[in-house]
Amino acid sequence: MTRTLKVQLPPSLSNFFFEGGFTETTHFETRKHSRLRCRCEADLSIDWSPPMLARLDKEMRVLVKDVSKCGIGLLVHEQLWPEERVTVAFMGRRAVATIVRCRRLGKDCYECGAKLISFESGEA
Repeated sequence: MTRTLKVQLPPSLSNFFFEGGFTETTHFETRKHSRLRCRCEADLSIDWSPPMLARLDKEMRVLVKDVSKCGIGLLVHEQLWPEERVTVAFMGRRAVATIVRCRRLGKDCYECGAKLISFESGEA
């Protein structure tokens, strides 16, 4: 079943699909690895959530913002919570990750950061 993308990009992200390459870093940033902008749609499945959330819909269409050696940035239409485990399928790849942060950017747009558990290429 094909999912519909429900993410609504706020005006501050109007050039989202036109950005590419590695992101700039600042002197105050504590990142260990560079982030590569990877602007594409993806299928996300929620593999585990805390029981208190009682999610009914565990599959959604999302936007991949960027990837690094240890993490992945996503834009989703609803809030995800730290410790939720997700699988993201995009560009012939499959990433399993744990959500570590989520912040609201606008109506139907949340920016989530997730720590990669595994990353597999669909190519044999």
